[in-house]
Amino acid sequence: MEITKRVKIVTGLKCNIQCVFCYYRDNLHAPNRKFAEIRKDLLYARNRGISEVDFSGGEPTVHPDLPRLIEEAKSMGMEKVCIISNGIRISNRDYAAGLKSAGLDEILFSVHGSGEKIHDGITRIQGSFQKISRAISNAVSEGLTIRTNTVVNRINYNDLLAIGSFLIPFHPVQMNFITINDWCFAKNLVEKLMLSYSEMSPRLKEVCDLLAPHVIKVNVRYIPFCFMKDYERFVCNHRQVKFDPYEWVPRVRARLEI
Repeated sequence: MEITKRVKIVTGLKCNIQCVFCYYRDNLHAPNRKFAEIRKDLLYARNRGISEVDFSGGEPTVHPDLPRLIEEAKSMGMEKVCIISNGIRISNRDYAAGLKSAGLDEILFSVHGSGEKIHDGITRIQGSFQKISRAISNAVSEGLTIRTNTVVNRINYNDLLAIGSFLIPFHPVQMNFITINDWCFAKNLVEKLMLSYSEMSPRLKEVCDLLAPHVIKVNVRYIPFCFMKDYERFVCNHRQVKFDPYEWVPRVRARLEI
């Protein structure tokens, strides 16, 4: 198995939504990083054999230089450029087309509900589900590769199958179902939102059964293998992520996140 050639580069923590489980929630109005700083990170990664990059935030689409950053990554020889996005700005077709023209290859969308009630409730932005639905459609129309992240929590646990059914027609190449990261930034949210492994595993197995015939890669992130008996092939924990081609190489990621 080969170690991934991809890395995450943060454009800043600024964001245009306010997800209830966000561990950066106290920094969402921080200024974006400067273009020169981000370019330096790109060069560092490229010089260490990295050939694919995910621009992340915060929300990378709120960075005014995002198209230029995509162009810069491509000019350095990055084979694949992706953004991790909530879809708010990409709901504008012209903006989506501009990112494609700059050289964008993929979008990893954060989808936390199958409808307005749950998705908007989690993002705390009215209309965000309509916008991400339109954004995914725009991305598909532009020929971009689609992947998705869904954070599994008490609010959307009973909606996971519906989320899967909603996304199948868009033909995502990968769908990630991620347990809440119990980081220090999110400690006050854990008891309210976090499920036990025994609570979530039956539904996650149902999701795997639903999606496996339709999606190239289904990932359940950060759950002990013993809770996913007979579904171990879908589990991707800390020791496995470096072998996921869509994940980030640990040694370079650690350096860039200092």
